[in-house]
Amino acid sequence: MAELRYGWLSESRRAALRALVAGEVVHWSQDWCIRHVAAQIDVQPADMDAIFGVDHVLRGCQGLVGKLALVMEEQSEQRWGKQLADITEGADSAMTARIGHESFVDLVDRLLLRAGAREPVALAELAADATLTSERFGAYALTIEVGGETWGMLMDRGLADRLAPAATIAPAKLVSRQAAIGSAYATVDAVMAFGSISIAGLAGLRVGEVLVGDRGLDESVQVRVGPHGTVATGFLQRREEQLAVTFDGTSREE
Repeated sequence: MAELRYGWLSESRRAALRALVAGEVVHWSQDWCIRHVAAQIDVQPADMDAIFGVDHVLRGCQGLVGKLALVMEEQSEQRWGKQLADITEGADSAMTARIGHESFVDLVDRLLLRAGAREPVALAELAADATLTSERFGAYALTIEVGGETWGMLMDRGLADRLAPAATIAPAKLVSRQAAIGSAYATVDAVMAFGSISIAGLAGLRVGEVLVGDRGLDESVQVRVGPHGTVATGFLQRREEQLAVTFDGTSREE
């Protein structure tokens, strides 16, 4: 026996499964029921502990796409066959049971086809093992009500994965370096070497005195960004009321 793996179904996948099964049940009822009434169809999630009665059996199919079982009473096929044939009294029980059985085979076949199955469907009694009855292994249960008749439906994780695959999350795309840092700010300093000054000329400086260096106004300045040192050189300019730097080269070190 293969090792079972834990695998609870998410609420979004449960909702998708219920919607898919409900849609198939509506189409199935339209094709089989003489007195089809959409308002008399109800498909709802079921509690695993409440879906089984004392005299209930599991009839379903196990194939490459997974397992699907209907939970019903021994007389469910006969009662349902009577309703399909619109017969109330004096019906051949074997005939009505066969009609009911064939309709259930068709319902199971429709769902397995949606999951990609291609092999013929034949209903057989299935064991109520953990793959069909334990939610921690991904089993999913529903109740189906059509025209006053109610059955349960069980499917294993393999079938659920095919009918309502887990959404694929696309990996996040990395943005370009320019886009990543485009909105950031950095402190920029323009540093100018002032030149050599006589120590005697520095003595006794007062507020308002002018200190003249030995470098011209056309000398380049070093542009430094944060703690990274000099990244470029350029020339100081004035643009209206603001300082500006015209770059004339980048630093080889940075």
